[in-house]
Amino acid sequence: MFNEEAPLYIGPVQDARSVGKWDGFEWVGVKLGEKTAAFTDEEGSALSAMMDLLKYERVAANSKETIKFLKEQAETEKAAKIHEMEEKAKMRSLLDRSLSFNAQKIFSVTPEQAKMGGALGAKLKQWFTWPQLICAGIGYLVSPQIIGQFQPGMSPPNTTYVTALITVVAFFIIPVGKKVFGRWL
Repeated sequence: MFNEEAPLYIGPVQDARSVGKWDGFEWVGVKLGEKTAAFTDEEGSALSAMMDLLKYERVAANSKETIKFLKEQAETEKAAKIHEMEEKAKMRSLLDRSLSFNAQKIFSVTPEQAKMGGALGAKLKQWFTWPQLICAGIGYLVSPQIIGQFQPGMSPPNTTYVTALITVVAFFIIPVGKKVFGRWL
């Protein structure tokens, strides 16, 4: 058991040699023994090799921890990406089914088209169509022959009223015909 209060003592030291500074520390190799003796060339090269190994062992340990962390992070990101892809596939499937359902036509019910109330010009275009105006024009041009067939001696103010009546009836004959015979047209 290590006692923190007692002073540490290493010895007797035969020889000590600085191996170099690295990572904020100065690395020192120490030869222990009872007699003082210097490092031999063989011991010096072994000490240098061992100290280099110890330096790189620390780097390798840090690298191993970093590699382990990066592998765990990559696995987490891969799992999250797979989960995200699954969610996207589910959402795409729901969207495709919804679009497919919306594209189907329902034959039993005909949907009504919503008509928006608009300006006077839009209302007039809806009421006064070209076929209606043509029918009114034909009714106006044919009204003197119709009056001549049924009432040959009609006086001029009355002929104007009858001509206006025939023109109005001719104008509204298309909308009334569509309402009455709309199913068969």
